[in-house]
Parts: sequence; structure tokens; C-alpha cells
Amino acid sequence: MIEIMISVAAALVLSNLRVPADTVSLTADQDVWVYAHSSDAAGEPYLMAWGVGGKAIADNPDDAESCSYSYLRFSLDQIPAGKKLVGATMILKPMGSPEINPAAKDWPLEVRPLKGTFTEREWSYDVASTVVPMPEIFGTGIIGAVSGSADAKDLEIRVDLMGKTSKFSDAFAAAAKDKKPMYFALTSKYDPSNQGRSGVYRLYSRDNKDESVRPKLVLTFE
Repeated sequence: MIEIMISVAAALVLSNLRVPADTVSLTADQDVWVYAHSSDAAGEPYLMAWGVGGKAIADNPDDAESCSYSYLRFSLDQIPAGKKLVGATMILKPMGSPEINPAAKDWPLEVRPLKGTFTEREWSYDVASTVVPMPEIFGTGIIGAVSGSADAKDLEIRVDLMGKTSKFSDAFAAAAKDKKPMYFALTSKYDPSNQGRSGVYRLYSRDNKDESVRPKLVLTFE
């Protein structure tokens, strides 16, 4: 009994000595709306994502004109050195006053790794067949109320990027080691040709003057 009490006491001491977590909030430094008919993909004040035929991404990148993706880039310059990543959440703000639709769980917003890289100023849809969303999904989310807010119009999309099957931590470790940015694709199975345009994911881009609504990547370290 004495040994058990000593073990419990030691565990409590160790838990109290645990290094507090550091949280870093990164704002997207580049983004583009990837759609064949976008007039200004790099300068649009919003990002959009939809799919076609029940698929979020085209089977053949050359046939993606009916889909809409959005790409984000986050610099990792501000991350602390020598600490372990224990949490990662992407926070996106929907434009306007969209309704919370419980059925959206069937067509959530998806965050995927991006094959290739892009530069916002040099973006052209001509390269959209080579800079494409990967089949892997880091996480998904739907429009919900902001935690702790009583304002029904105060909405956001929170995407946990470190679920059980996600390989985000590996991708992060590789990017951090090489001191490179991370690139993401936003996609969704929502099909406006069948379901109408009211449920299309329409999000504030990094170009919005209000920094609080720009895409965020929140990382927690221990």
C-alpha cells in the first residue's frame, strides 16, 4: 500500500512539472481560388470549394474545370525550436451569414496536402493540372458556432488536422526540418449543379482587410 501511495504521489509531482504547452497561431501568407472561370484567382476576397458527381477532386487533373479548390500556404518561421507538436487546427471563417446545416456532415470541407507548390503573384490556371490536391485528407470540418459565443452569426469552420488516421504530423516535421512552408488544398464533395449554390463553402481569404477572418493554422507544442 505504501509503495502504491508513493507511486501515485510521484505521478502527481511529474504531472505538475510538465512543461506548459506553447500555442502558435499562423495566418496564411498566400492563397488562391482555383477555378477555371475565376477572373482574379490570387486577388479574390474569398475562397471557394465544391466538387462534382459525388467527388471532391477530379480523377484526372486535366478534367477539373467543373470543380473548385482553394490553396493555402503557411510559413513556419514562427514555430518554436526543439518542441513536440501535439495539436494542429485550421480555422476558417465563412463569408456572410450562412446557416448551420446538419446534413453538411455528408459533404464537409476537407483539408488535404497539396502536390506541388504555388506563388500567389504568379498563379495561372494553366498550372492547375500539375499543382493538385492529394488523395489524402488531413481533416474535415463543417460550419459551426464559435466556442463561447452567443452570436448565431459568429460562425467558423474548425478542422482538427491530427486525427487518428492523419499524417499531418509527418508532413509538418518534414517541412519544419527543411525550413519550408506548408501548402494545403481545401476541397468538398458538395455539388452545386445538383444541390444549388447556397451550400457552397465560401470563405474569407487572406486578402481581407480584417485580419481576424483570415485563414489560420493554430499549432500547439510541448
